[in-house]
Amino acid sequence: MRRFCVILLVVSFASLLFLASCGRRDYRLIPKDKFQSLMVELYVADGYFANIYDPILTDSVREAVYNNLFAKHGTTRRDYDSTLAWYGRNNLEEYITICQAVRDELERQRVELDGQLVAEHHQHTADIPDDSFYQLDSINLLVRDSARFYHPDLPFLNRPFVIKPAEPYAVGSRFEFVTRVRGLQLRPEAKMEMALQLVCVDNTSVIERRQVDKGLNVLSVSAPDSLAVAYIYGYLRGLPDSTGMMTTMPFLVDSFSFRKFGR
Repeated sequence: MRRFCVILLVVSFASLLFLASCGRRDYRLIPKDKFQSLMVELYVADGYFANIYDPILTDSVREAVYNNLFAKHGTTRRDYDSTLAWYGRNNLEEYITICQAVRDELERQRVELDGQLVAEHHQHTADIPDDSFYQLDSINLLVRDSARFYHPDLPFLNRPFVIKPAEPYAVGSRFEFVTRVRGLQLRPEAKMEMALQLVCVDNTSVIERRQVDKGLNVLSVSAPDSLAVAYIYGYLRGLPDSTGMMTTMPFLVDSFSFRKFGR
């Protein structure tokens, strides 16, 4: 996180020097609190894009996501860039203070997320020793929640999971990733898919993907006839259309589970 903060300040300072050298006062200066909140959301989006690759995420789609964040805060990219330039010309010390506050908020979110992940891990493994939990034939991946609600202004969705059994799954096993999505209404060019990847003991892999529709979705993958499976990776992923939006209505995920059949 410390390295990230240094990069944040260096990159932002370089941007300030460039922006401060150009532009006219035909913009609206963003108030400090709104500017700080917007910066946090932009860096969260940057982090999401940096950790996911998909051909549908073209530059125009990414830009649309950012523009939606600007619109959410009642501003524009021009106002944002010009506000950066204003701080570069007029109040660099205040800008550094804002960057430090952004750093602290991102760190707070990281700690909160880490705490949630630890709590979920303990919830899953409360009465089950070691990794034997993953030897069960059926695993609820929603953890503490019986359902998860998503708002229509969500630009993207990424729910990955990793299954690492104490012992490799046997040759010939079959696996299913099951999810049920209620009320899903994707925008015309948006995309939602689920994937299940088996990584075998020799590091070869088998992967299957399918489009997710409203209702029950099942993705099935079988292990190779001659190789055991060391671990399994999967995800439910939604990506926006060229407007930067994914759905037109709220939707609910009330089933998100993994099932094992065979030996």
